[in-house]
Amino acid sequence: MLVLRIRFVLYIDVMLTELNLKTDNVMLSIEDDGMLADFVKAEVDSPTPRKQIDESRIIYKSRKFGRPDKAKGYGLPSLCDLGESRIGATQESNPFVQPHIYRAPEVMFDMPWGSAADIWNVAGLIWDLFEVEHLFGDVFDARGGHDPFKHFALIVALIGEPPSEFVKRSETTGQCFDTNGKSPAPT
Repeated sequence: MLVLRIRFVLYIDVMLTELNLKTDNVMLSIEDDGMLADFVKAEVDSPTPRKQIDESRIIYKSRKFGRPDKAKGYGLPSLCDLGESRIGATQESNPFVQPHIYRAPEVMFDMPWGSAADIWNVAGLIWDLFEVEHLFGDVFDARGGHDPFKHFALIVALIGEPPSEFVKRSETTGQCFDTNGKSPAPT
């Protein structure tokens, strides 16, 4: 709740848009000290594999933490890596904002965007955290690049066609919809 309050204050006071919300940029504090003790014991009992690169570098394989005690749980989430944040009510589009998998429709279609893009991003992130899979999973082309048209087709399949006001905000949407927001019939 604290993080949500902070984000709300940032949106209202300075109009901050984060744009890089993804699981890699959310850290959870640990309230169950037993998790750390269990982690250390597991490392002592069965050390993780490692590879010595040279005299000063060793690469260790990651070891997963166990789950916290149900009575304690995880602590509050904290956002980290605010390097892609923008200040202002609206921003011009940029192809490098937001992780592909969480990209908001207005960003995909080169429209000006604002904090609503973050709300879209947070919704996708929350889905992933609870469902352990992406809401719009297969959004990449055969070469591994983001395919905004395929991505938007998955969005339309889930929530329906966009309103005509949305379609009229971008020339790019004309490749997918008529001016009323309707998809052309397949040929």
